[in-house]
Amino acid sequence: MGTLQLLRWEVALHWTATALYLFSSVFFVDRAVSGRRKGPDVALWLAVAGVVVHGVGGAVRWTAVGHGPYLQKAESMSSIAWLAMAVYLFVAWRIPRLRGAGIVVLPACVLVMLVGLVQNQWLGTFIGLALEHGRMDIEVGNYDKQGIMKLPPTYQGAWFIIHVTSTIAAIGAILISLGTSVLY
Repeated sequence: MGTLQLLRWEVALHWTATALYLFSSVFFVDRAVSGRRKGPDVALWLAVAGVVVHGVGGAVRWTAVGHGPYLQKAESMSSIAWLAMAVYLFVAWRIPRLRGAGIVVLPACVLVMLVGLVQNQWLGTFIGLALEHGRMDIEVGNYDKQGIMKLPPTYQGAWFIIHVTSTIAAIGAILISLGTSVLY
């Protein structure tokens, strides 16, 4: 499968994960408003499905572009949402009384995912340049002929990856603490 085909799959998987997060958010809000007991179980399973689909989408992108999700805004937003959801699900599994934080965490992740999908550099830049130049074999700046940003040498060290991973994990923890502070 070619790079462009992988990127098309990646976008489709990210939209699917966003939809699953959105439906999960609806079930969390429904449970909070109505007080039903089935809401949290459905909401959590939809969130788990969303994390799985989202993770596959991230792996597909990593395979397609050859680097982790930290170079472009869309990649960063996606990884922030994925890690925030993964941390939330771990906390919800270990401390069941904090499952209600999903009413804040899930909508925040939907918002982050939508911002990332709208800011997708591959889609916007590549399609814009292809339309401007009238051909698909473009290479401009840090973008290669498939519209994928190349990894600069300064981003290839292990410390950069550690820095980015810890920053994204911190943002996920902040979202969860925001959710618990709103509820409790």
